Amino acid sequence: MEAQVNFLAILVAGIVNMAVGAMWYSPLMFGKQWMAMTGKTKEDLKKGASAMPCLLMFLASLVIAITLSVVVYWMHLRGFGSGAWLGVKLWGGFCATTMLGDYLYERRSLQLYSLNALYYAVTFPIMGGLIAAWR
Repeated sequence: MEAQVNFLAILVAGIVNMAVGAMWYSPLMFGKQWMAMTGKTKEDLKKGASAMPCLLMFLASLVIAITLSVVVYWMHLRGFGSGAWLGVKLWGGFCATTMLGDYLYERRSLQLYSLNALYYAVTFPIMGGLIAAWR
């Protein structure tokens, strides 16, 4: 049995993920802290700047949204709350745990891990909620 997905909901969820990311990593929120933790400067980010990272991240956002949509369908979820709770569980079970291993083995700071992982802790529930509400 194939999952029936709402492609408009997937597109909107992907766009929302990118919009939250743009705010999250902006100087108004956590951009300065992120740059300090990664050792980057504004000049570093401008060097060799291209649209490719944004395009690839948008494609990754769509993959996340498609996956959430399939699980929402399989679990027969409806409503923002149930989709958001699914997003929390999938974030904790897959995203946060996988990212933690990367940071531990690469010996990167837990502060940087927290900043990056919490971005997904915000976006996964929003995306799951939108997709389940739009069913």
